[in-house]
Amino acid sequence: MIRKFCAAAVAAAVLCSPTVASAKDKDDDDTTKFFMFYGDGQPADVIRNDLNYCMALAGRAGPAPRGTRYAVAMGGGLLAGIADAIAMSVEQRRRRDSSMRNCMALHGYSRYALPEAQWNTVMRSDNAVDRMIAFMTGPVPTTEKLPR
Repeated sequence: MIRKFCAAAVAAAVLCSPTVASAKDKDDDDTTKFFMFYGDGQPADVIRNDLNYCMALAGRAGPAPRGTRYAVAMGGGLLAGIADAIAMSVEQRRRRDSSMRNCMALHGYSRYALPEAQWNTVMRSDNAVDRMIAFMTGPVPTTEKLPR
C-alpha cells in the first residue's frame, strides 16, 4: 500500500511541479519552438530540396533511451507511464527541432523568431511546406534574427 502511495505521489509531484507549469507558460514566446528559416536568396526548388532532406533527417531524431521503465503491475505504474510519455514527446520535439536547426544551418539558412499565431498559420496547414517556401523566398523578416 505504501509503495502504491509513494509511486502515485511521485508521479503527481512531477505532473504538478511548478517547473512544468512555468515551462508551459514560457512556451508562448519560446524562440526554440516558434521560428522560421529564411532562404537568403536561394531559389524555391533548392529550398524545397533542402527542406525535404532536413525534414527526413530530423524525423529520425528519436528520444534518448530511458534507463528504467515502470511495470504496469507496479503501484503507480500508469501515472508514471503517463508522466514518462509526456516527457518523451517534449524531448522528441526538442531533438527534432534541434536536428532541423543544425541541418538548415549547415545549408546556410538564417533563422528568425516568429509570433506563435503566425507560426501556427504556417505549420498547421495542409500545405505547410509550400507556405514555408513562400516565407523563405519572400522579403527579409522584420522579426529578431536568431543564432543558427
